[in-house]
Amino acid sequence: MLAKNFWAKKSDRDGTLKWLSVVDHLQDTAGIKGRLWELWLDESQKKMIVENLMSEEEGKKIALFLAYVHDIGKITANFTTKKSFTNSDDLDNEVLNKLERCGFVGIHNLELANANKSHHSIAGQVILENFGVKRDVPSIVGSHHGKSVDSFEDIESQLSSYYENYFGDENYSSDNLFKKPRVKYLHGH
Repeated sequence: MLAKNFWAKKSDRDGTLKWLSVVDHLQDTAGIKGRLWELWLDESQKKMIVENLMSEEEGKKIALFLAYVHDIGKITANFTTKKSFTNSDDLDNEVLNKLERCGFVGIHNLELANANKSHHSIAGQVILENFGVKRDVPSIVGSHHGKSVDSFEDIESQLSSYYENYFGDENYSSDNLFKKPRVKYLHGH
């Protein structure tokens, strides 16, 4: 699975380079979310969540779906080329080398003029809405770091204004190398 080559977490501690793929992170999150649903939420909390849904089962499915996709915005050119918090060139190169071996030739040299305009949470909302998910669910993904967008126009203009943040430059656009792993991952969940 191509999406396993994208990072969610990177760390360089005491000379040990570690990174966690976005797929592993999303699966871990969904596993925890499922356990929290079963063991932590009481019946009144579950009732509040499912009031507008058809069943408790549907509520749990939506909760798990959100866990599976909350960081889908990390499968973008913008996030992929982001430096690690420890500024470890070795770690950053290791992750980018994996992607180069998958066809992202030249990704080491990809420079995005507006990289700060598409935080991965907002990118996740854009990706899900672009995939056809109704706005209410993606808006939860878009605000999962505590800040929602100021207006829906901000979401609607993301792809036209900051296309490169999602797909890289023209070298990647024609083959949809960034789109392919997102679509495959979303079809599985």
